[in-house]
Amino acid sequence: MKRIVIVTLLISIGSSFAQDDNNLVSNPSFESLKGKLKKQKQIAVATNWESPTELSADLFSSKVKEIVGVPKNIYGKETPYEGENYAGIVALSYNNKEPRTYLQTELLGALKKGTQYCLKFNVSLADKSKYSSNNIGGYITQKRFEVEGKSDIIFDSQKDKNRVVKHPENKTFDARFSWETVCNVFTASGKEKFLIIGNFFNFKECKFKKLKKPIDLMGQQIPVAYYYIDQVELFVLDNAEDCDCIKKVEEKDRILFHKQVVAEGGMSISDQVKYSTIYFDWVKYSIDESMSIDLKHLVDLLVSEKGKALNLIVQGHYGVEEARFIEENEYLKDLDVKRAEKIKAYLIENGVSADRMEVVGKGKDALSNEGTEEYQKAQNRMVDFIIK
Repeated sequence: MKRIVIVTLLISIGSSFAQDDNNLVSNPSFESLKGKLKKQKQIAVATNWESPTELSADLFSSKVKEIVGVPKNIYGKETPYEGENYAGIVALSYNNKEPRTYLQTELLGALKKGTQYCLKFNVSLADKSKYSSNNIGGYITQKRFEVEGKSDIIFDSQKDKNRVVKHPENKTFDARFSWETVCNVFTASGKEKFLIIGNFFNFKECKFKKLKKPIDLMGQQIPVAYYYIDQVELFVLDNAEDCDCIKKVEEKDRILFHKQVVAEGGMSISDQVKYSTIYFDWVKYSIDESMSIDLKHLVDLLVSEKGKALNLIVQGHYGVEEARFIEENEYLKDLDVKRAEKIKAYLIENGVSADRMEVVGKGKDALSNEGTEEYQKAQNRMVDFIIK
């Protein structure tokens, strides 16, 4: 629940804000097909999907019966998470006796350096799997992988391992009759264009469970962890909380502070700009709609004849309680800078030249209010402006 406190000091400032959550994965639920699906190892029939190794992943469809059908197929029975189709991979086999398989796709656009993204896809353990596994994730890379033979893609360097996007808890996914979500936030290095889904860790680095055979399962279990994959998404984040697997911000009756400034005679444009503080919700850096009037007024000041001469330091801040929460949640690192960058981006989009602004993160070192009341704490979650 969010309450807005409005304090009238001395200005009034509409536009709408929309989160860019466009999926960068084409054909995310494998619905678009090219060619005819007849057997296993035909992931390439799904438009824009392929395998990076010579041993291809599987595609399953309700338009086909028996071996690669939906919901019933060679590995068990599962209804799609979305649509009528899904893919399937071998994520692990005991002592690496069977080769793994992977999914690969080219993204709709290259990722931007320093931008946060959410990778999310859904997995369901096939009924005949004798094992379940952790370390299932996505690797986002600049170049397409093309591995000769039926080799597994195993990363040796810690750098590559750290770049695999896994569930925050890196759990073993055991659900046989329902879908579980793998998702996490990551920051792009820049120019990544390809996504690969699978298990990139050596068998000794994986946690696995040996599972009992389901009572109603016909046939024998197979000594692998085989997963159905469906609804793959990769999108730009406005707030890390929008990525489903992220630890949710504690539910609390928070306040969004709002300082409404009313210009009076004799107040200079410089002073009006300095009073145009923009406030944020608890551990967020998206712009709340309640700040739209203030931001529009700020733009009007900065593009006016007298305002065009002003250069700004855009300062981002967070409060003491937020600082503690940031320490426990890596995805919130540099929250102060992200708030300031968000405001700078808004001003640029509305006609203020980028070279007039310098972004600075002040963290909790320059608290606006050291009080303990919620409305006082809320005053520290802000971006303010200094005239250079």
